[in-house]
Amino acid sequence: MVGIIRAPHACSPRRNLEGAIRQRDEVLARLVTTKEITQQEADTIKAQPLELRDPDAGEIETSHGTRVLRRPLEVVLNEAQITTGGLRVITSLDFTIQQSLEKLVQEVAIPNNCQMAALALDPRNGDVLGVVGCREKKPTGFNRALDSHRDLGPDMIAPLIGTIALERGHLPIEGNPVSTGRQLQDQDAIQLLKRFGFEGTLGRGDDLYRGTLSVSLLELATAYATILQSGSRPVPVFVRELIQNEKSLFRRPPAFFPAFDEHSRLKRIPRQLNGTSLSKSDYWAAALSPEIVIVVWIGYDQPQVLDLTGKSKTQISQKLTFLLTPN
Repeated sequence: MVGIIRAPHACSPRRNLEGAIRQRDEVLARLVTTKEITQQEADTIKAQPLELRDPDAGEIETSHGTRVLRRPLEVVLNEAQITTGGLRVITSLDFTIQQSLEKLVQEVAIPNNCQMAALALDPRNGDVLGVVGCREKKPTGFNRALDSHRDLGPDMIAPLIGTIALERGHLPIEGNPVSTGRQLQDQDAIQLLKRFGFEGTLGRGDDLYRGTLSVSLLELATAYATILQSGSRPVPVFVRELIQNEKSLFRRPPAFFPAFDEHSRLKRIPRQLNGTSLSKSDYWAAALSPEIVIVVWIGYDQPQVLDLTGKSKTQISQKLTFLLTPN
């Protein structure tokens, strides 16, 4: 163990058994030189089997947060830089929030074969605080919080429609995103909504104002963060800095995109939102505060009508309330 500290990945006995043994022997030789042990003791230790854990005896659980971090690393690093060791990652993820999201996704009662995803974002700087892309404890390659785009529905799109109406000098009609949206030109509304950072398919006319807008959890969390930041859209970040062998390879300070004028900020920003898409195949919930935005999605990978009980919705609301409550 002491021998491989200088390069845990490169000298791992699973990747480089010869190198690991060589490092072990160097440590033992040093201990003999400093008279901490005798040569006979060193030889006895060398003769002992390494007793490596059998990799087939059971896989070590992979954290959702740890897995998702590899994406941004692969953007700025090559494979050699990732695997040669000495790499220190300053991540945006908050361990406590990440654990809470994983617990939320795994504990809420939902129909069989149904999936769930959650994401938390700090609106003040764009830090992605937690990501859960599926219900399983061991995540797969497909991350529903980042890769999946699903329709919103009227309740979830209402604050966004209200914001773009204010941007054009119109008053939002509370509880009625369709009437609010009708004050705008169709194409103008689409262009304004894209300022939130949406890259998926957008509907037209009343369908758009009813939430026919295909979004990912990350996009939606960023859009709500934009409202909280009075029109400044934060750039989402997973990795703040990469350091290898004491040298900074990459550093990402907080960045914002001026999406809307400050006067477009809603007077009343809801603390929680929830609702279903028009097709009734997607359930969304969100919690908003100046320090954190949390978005939750529930649905089937192959869209079909979702029958979610009131108890499940209450569970989600209670857990989101707990996450919004300061420690």
